[in-house]
Amino acid sequence: MEKAAIGAYNDAQGFNTSAEFLNRGMYLEAVGTYQEIAVYSDNFNNRARALLFMGTTYSLYLDQYDAALKEFENVMKVYPGSPAAEDALFNSGMVLYEKDEFKKAYEFFKQYMAKYPNGMRRQSAEVWADSAKAQMSQIREPEEIASVPLYKRDVEDTIIRVLIKNRAEKITIYSEQNISLYNPFSKKMIYRSTGPVTFTKQGEQLAANDLKLDLHMCMVKTDGKTIMVDNRRFRGDLTILADSKSLSVINNIPVEQYLYGVVPKEMPPNWAKEALKAQTVAARTYALYIKDKSADKPYDVESTTTSQVYGGFDSEKKESNLAVDETRGQVITYDGKLIVAYFHSSSGGHTEDSKNVWSADLP
Repeated sequence: MEKAAIGAYNDAQGFNTSAEFLNRGMYLEAVGTYQEIAVYSDNFNNRARALLFMGTTYSLYLDQYDAALKEFENVMKVYPGSPAAEDALFNSGMVLYEKDEFKKAYEFFKQYMAKYPNGMRRQSAEVWADSAKAQMSQIREPEEIASVPLYKRDVEDTIIRVLIKNRAEKITIYSEQNISLYNPFSKKMIYRSTGPVTFTKQGEQLAANDLKLDLHMCMVKTDGKTIMVDNRRFRGDLTILADSKSLSVINNIPVEQYLYGVVPKEMPPNWAKEALKAQTVAARTYALYIKDKSADKPYDVESTTTSQVYGGFDSEKKESNLAVDETRGQVITYDGKLIVAYFHSSSGGHTEDSKNVWSADLP
């Protein structure tokens, strides 16, 4: 079947779709969409910009520096007169610097300054060139490699922020014990209730049981084991967010407890124990990888198939909880780094190469 042309929707829509994918941690989907723009767009500059953004996604989100350099090189060779070519040259220097290839990085920054003497990044290129030159002169001692196995990480206390509800006009929180609200900035308790707490919006601020909080965000904690949202119970704490349009709820939960609510939603808990353990390791790796890239966002993952399905406390099963406990801290790495551990519900009996699905050739 012939692939639908990007003309079915305009380039701007394609770029917006890619940006949304990146915001949701769907990095390979973003690469695939940029690839479509680069192939199907009728606009010279947009094709170049799509390749540039592919390279940027490879370097910033996927840690695939060689793939990034390849895309930047394509921009400079195929679209030398485009605005993207200037950024591709500068970005190449930055990626090489990140790889500790300081001599090559220095050469790229010098090339940028010579080719774009009035470029927007001229001053930055000079600073980075000086830094690369200084690094070249330093003799580096080999770093001592820790004896801890790469496949296991100390992640017990790592908190995963899960978006469990959004676009809501009203949110009611229940618990068997007291519910306390905290200012997330001062950490001070601002409200306490022995009964349900209903959040609404007053402008862009939050109100709890009709009491205006003068905050657009607050933390919700309970003295009980779980806290309930929409008749669903969750471990951990909550963050309530208000924006100009609606309310959102984020569940802040240690990664191992988060997996208790993920594994039985992604694989039937009556399946073989080793299959459940494999699913657990993949889910843990995926969550931690996405978290590492989400520090500037209000949440790390969503509770739907956009990320991986999370059902909270009520979805937990003895068999899947045991799989989590027996693989505690285990992750999948490649060259010592977490991989993007995508998985699927059906494969026809055989897994597929990532480049045939998302146009991104990754381990």
